[in-house]
Amino acid sequence: MENQKENVSVEPQKQEKKRERKGKVAQVYAMHQKGVAVKEIAEKMKLNERVVRSYIWRAKNPEKYKELLDRYFAKRKQMAE
Repeated sequence: MENQKENVSVEPQKQEKKRERKGKVAQVYAMHQKGVAVKEIAEKMKLNERVVRSYIWRAKNPEKYKELLDRYFAKRKQMAE
């Protein structure tokens, strides 16, 4: 019973982090659209340049990113079985 209560309290935290990350992706992409360099974005947002490039790619290619996630979760589910 206690484990169920712990899991329930963790879910809103996960959702909040996802929401926060989506906001960062949107901010990074907006800055990129304005012509700000990747290095400058990384410094302003306090992120690694590789992460900034990843966020830009995600925003430019939402279908490919969704396919990537689908493959990842399918493989993860298969390994768990």
